[in-house]
Amino acid sequence: MRDHADRFDGLAEAYEMHRPGYPEEAFRTIAADLRCTSRVAVDLGAGPGNSTASLMAALGAGWSIVAIEPGRDMRRVLSRRFAGTPQVQVSDASAEEMRLPSGLAGLIV
Repeated sequence: MRDHADRFDGLAEAYEMHRPGYPEEAFRTIAADLRCTSRVAVDLGAGPGNSTASLMAALGAGWSIVAIEPGRDMRRVLSRRFAGTPQVQVSDASAEEMRLPSGLAGLIV
């Protein structure tokens, strides 16, 4: 999917500003049914972080998030947005390229 990773180059700020957030209640409902003890969520195709922000709000303290985004401009905005948030790790990869340890994630969205 790297072929299309940079299609939002130059548009990441506008995308972040105008794209609606995601319903926190949906993430809370999913997390309530988890049977895994891991408290790491992986946000694939995190874009500028709209879903990452909703995940953080829904999951609360005790969770960390690996935000994976292959697009350079989207990742730049994502990294800036969460620069002071140690529980969010930003990664340059596509879903096909991501390299995470087995059993790391309790939730993948």
